[in-house]
Amino acid sequence: MILYLTIIFVAMGIIGLFNALFGGMGAFDAVLFTVTSTLVMFAIDALVAWIVHSIPEKKINPFKKVFLIGKGERKLYESIGVRTWKDIIPESGKKLAGFDKRKIAEPNNNEYILKFLRETVYAEVMHFICIFLSFVPLIFMPYRWTIVLPVACVNAFLQLLPVIVQRYNRIRLVSLYNFNKRHQERAENEQDKAVC
Repeated sequence: MILYLTIIFVAMGIIGLFNALFGGMGAFDAVLFTVTSTLVMFAIDALVAWIVHSIPEKKINPFKKVFLIGKGERKLYESIGVRTWKDIIPESGKKLAGFDKRKIAEPNNNEYILKFLRETVYAEVMHFICIFLSFVPLIFMPYRWTIVLPVACVNAFLQLLPVIVQRYNRIRLVSLYNFNKRHQERAENEQDKAVC
């Protein structure tokens, strides 16, 4: 979380400074509009998070094709080194939904794994929508090209990283879910044979 906040504050400082020096506005206005744009982004992100998390869990199907990851996508994630940086991306699932996605607490429990998978879908959908909605303030806010657009780009970038992490983590979770399912079916078959 500290890294994200640092990126946000440094970006705000650079955007504000650039506009104060080259944007034809005073330092106070540059800071005011930069902070306002950032707060609008936070408000949009919070509203999207609330709306997405109000979708009933039953309606979230992590096994839909759009949420499954193919070999090409997996190779892409491995090529950009997701495994090395994914743990520095803030995890707010515990605060938003009461579910911590930092580690797999019950790897042998498929009900838990299914809940985990659904939470990755919630997070992916929320962050994905936020990427596009980052640019909505360009329609109605002043200084759209010198302040709002750079703030929107920073927000979109910070929303993209969790999308990648959720999709990357889902690869392992789906494999674990399928492994547990096969193991449980095998155990039930052996139990049925023992009864006969």
